[in-house]
Amino acid sequence: MLKYILSFQLALAPTMGTNTPMETTVSPTTFTTTCGYPCVWSQWFDTTFPTLGTPGGDSETYNNIRAEGHDICEKPSKIQCRAEKYPNVSISQVGQVVQCNVAEGLTCRNEDQSGKFPLCFNYQVRVLCCDENLCTSKSTTIWSPWYNVDYPQFGPGGGDNESIKKILESGKHICEKPVDVMCQAVRYPGVPLSELGQDVECNTKVGLICQNKDQGGDNESIKNIIAAGYH
Repeated sequence: MLKYILSFQLALAPTMGTNTPMETTVSPTTFTTTCGYPCVWSQWFDTTFPTLGTPGGDSETYNNIRAEGHDICEKPSKIQCRAEKYPNVSISQVGQVVQCNVAEGLTCRNEDQSGKFPLCFNYQVRVLCCDENLCTSKSTTIWSPWYNVDYPQFGPGGGDNESIKKILESGKHICEKPVDVMCQAVRYPGVPLSELGQDVECNTKVGLICQNKDQGGDNESIKNIIAAGYH
């Protein structure tokens, strides 16, 4: 009859600071990557020229810019708009009614302008594009001590129960969401569970359960490692 024990792998919450030491018999494994959003301003786009009349005006929307064959990111982070004749003047001070927003681009309509001959200036836009896919976090995982809360029982209804439920009932602590599991026999610590010749349930949802009725021969004692993680 095989005996089971188990251990959990704890994934510490992502942090950019120093990891807090945890008491364990197994060394922690740390995965570290850099986190940052590289952002780049595009060129100034000027793909259309103001048209006369009503409706008329100037349109430097993202759709128009892409239609002219220019590459522009799907979700710009910022936008800057300026009048071609007044590149150093804030868009709010050029004296025209202009829609300049990061969601769509720039639109100026002649009918919104004042004066005897209302006509939009020629405008230019540029956008700030950031690659958020390059940002990852720092994650550390450690293994818990070995757990051994049950002992194999004889008979058809017996076996060994090192399930998560059983471990919690014994007063031990287990993380809420295990991320991995490994199992092995106490007598055969280096032998994969699949080579022991026994029918054993070993997974992150249940833990480890070995039932005598499922075995072809003696139910020897098996050693189980289960990995669990916090995110």
